Amino acid sequence: MGFRWALLVLAAACASHDEVDMVVDRARCEQLRRHLVDLRLADLGTLEVDVAAHRTAIENALGDAFVTSCQQSITVVQMTCALAAKNSALASTCTSR
Repeated sequence: MGFRWALLVLAAACASHDEVDMVVDRARCEQLRRHLVDLRLADLGTLEVDVAAHRTAIENALGDAFVTSCQQSITVVQMTCALAAKNSALASTCTSR
C-alpha cells in the first residue's frame, strides 16, 4: 500500500506542467497496475508462496483507486518509464524525477 502512495505522490509532485496535461487513459493505467503487481511478485523471488493469492491481494490493495489516481497524476513519460522497468525499485524511480 505504501508503494502505491509513494508512486502517486511523487508523480504529482515531480511532473512538469506540460507532462501533467498529457492524459494517460484507463487502459494504460490498468496495464501499469498489472505490471507493478508482476514486479512485486517477482520481488518475492524463490519464496514458497501462493502466487495467485498474492496477486489477488496486491491487485485488491491497489484497486480502482490506483487506476483513477494514475489517470490524474501519472504523466506519459513516467508511464513509459515505469512500464519498461524490470523491477519495483526501478519502477518507483520513474516517478521521482
